[in-house]
Amino acid sequence: MKADMDQHFMVDHSLIKRIVKYSSLSGKDIVLEIGSGKGFLTRELVKYCRVIAVEKDESFGKELSKLGNPHKNLMVVFDNALEVMKQFKFNKVVANIPYALSEPLLRKLFRNQPDLVIITVSKSFASKITSKRFKIGLQTQLFFTVEVLEKVPRKAFLPRPKTDSAIVKLIPREEESFSTTDIVLRFFTLQDDKKTKNALRESLVNGLGLTKRKSKDTISQLKLSDSVLEKNSDLLSFEEFSKLKNSLVKNLNKK
Repeated sequence: MKADMDQHFMVDHSLIKRIVKYSSLSGKDIVLEIGSGKGFLTRELVKYCRVIAVEKDESFGKELSKLGNPHKNLMVVFDNALEVMKQFKFNKVVANIPYALSEPLLRKLFRNQPDLVIITVSKSFASKITSKRFKIGLQTQLFFTVEVLEKVPRKAFLPRPKTDSAIVKLIPREEESFSTTDIVLRFFTLQDDKKTKNALRESLVNGLGLTKRKSKDTISQLKLSDSVLEKNSDLLSFEEFSKLKNSLVKNLNKK
């Protein structure tokens, strides 16, 4: 185990079986597994569907090669999962992910929107994404319904992590459930490389079909400070993102 690579291996076989059951797998599924490690979960997944196992640490090549590939269901990729995700087609993500990847992975999945995500994350991160008291929670709930399936004690892993964990289920929200504000904030969240004012303008134009002039008028009515409008949209604090959301609710509901 390499501590700097956040490697903790789930060794509770009954728990691995439950993760597979939660995943509702069929032969039509293509699963992306991130951080396959020694292949404990991989070994179960390939019994039911095609699996793309992405592992950054090439030292696990020997362990993963022992799995064999009797059904030609397994592809092993040694690379950074966040860099190669867009290269593959998959409809589900099932993984005991390195916890340092939790938020970056979710942000990738906002764009990808697989049919189902079953991931093991730290207990504290599970609390954040099921809450509306954190920015990542607000953003995650714009794209997914989130459910904590079960808590996982540290003893389920070797070496034991410093914190307990949780298995989380994410399913894309149905379009019918989106409010007008949700639509704007979904577009806004995906434009994390733009200044807030520009990301807002594009979100109002592309999300609601407003003209650029009308979107500019709408932004001025939100009464956001210049410092917020000029800040990169991804760098907004929880308080700033919450104020933006509340201002959109108040303003768009008048229209």
